[in-house]
Amino acid sequence: MERLQLMIGKLMLIGAIISATITLIGAVIFLIQHGNEPASFHLFNPNNSHVKNYFSARGLIEIGLYTLVLTQVVRVAFTGWLFVKQGDKWFIGFSLFIFLVLIYSLFA
Repeated sequence: MERLQLMIGKLMLIGAIISATITLIGAVIFLIQHGNEPASFHLFNPNNSHVKNYFSARGLIEIGLYTLVLTQVVRVAFTGWLFVKQGDKWFIGFSLFIFLVLIYSLFA
């Protein structure tokens, strides 16, 4: 069991590092391009995404955040798979429920 916990821990660490790296690169590019512009917080509209190019600064930030969320989805799926191998029906159901909630929250 300790070996499995180490594997899940490594998965979380790698996912967080990849996510942070992508987001940091996007943030640095964004600040280089738009760092001198005044911030206008009164115009914020969270439902209005202008990211059309995922290799732009905003696109990289968004990909980094998606990677962070995807890390959690993969962790829950991996944990559920481990419970399937162990035959623990209670935790299989619990992991499946959490997985479905995560997937629903991504697309709803």
